[in-house]
Amino acid sequence: MNASTKSRTSVAKFEEFFATTYKDDVFEILEKYPDERSLTVDYNDLEMFDPDLADLLIEKPEEVIEASKSAIKNIDPLVKDADINIRFENLSNIIPLKTLLSKYIGTFVAADGIVRKTDEIRPRIETGVFECRGCMRLHEVEQRSDSRIIEPSLCSECGGRSFRLLQEESKYIDTQTAR
Repeated sequence: MNASTKSRTSVAKFEEFFATTYKDDVFEILEKYPDERSLTVDYNDLEMFDPDLADLLIEKPEEVIEASKSAIKNIDPLVKDADINIRFENLSNIIPLKTLLSKYIGTFVAADGIVRKTDEIRPRIETGVFECRGCMRLHEVEQRSDSRIIEPSLCSECGGRSFRLLQEESKYIDTQTAR
């Protein structure tokens, strides 16, 4: 089974999982959106529903979490553009922080520790919307850096290189550092 087929299969499995096991929770989140953006899923529920899907979550978390987010969007066409976060709790593989080694890179683990200090919650730009100063065309640029804003290099419409960030149009997320 290739990656694309496996991804479609995961989306279909999550659609069934949400429609049966988490139906009320999903509709509650969708009703409260955008004030509430996170659906918490108990890993044990997923493991009982489909052990292979639960194992795939541990092995390839980015793919499986993306499939779960796609499944949520497929449930209700009115929230096609909703950005719902899927949070998994009660993972069986809890790793003490001091033994969190490179072999765990790319896998989904639960870490056990104590938070001693947190910074204040700050907004971070996730997708910047930029207006070309030459032709007023809008460009969206995904921001991957915490420290500097990345502008488009060239306007696809007029070839211009001067842009203005439209803060009100851009998409932000709240971030916080914990130590």
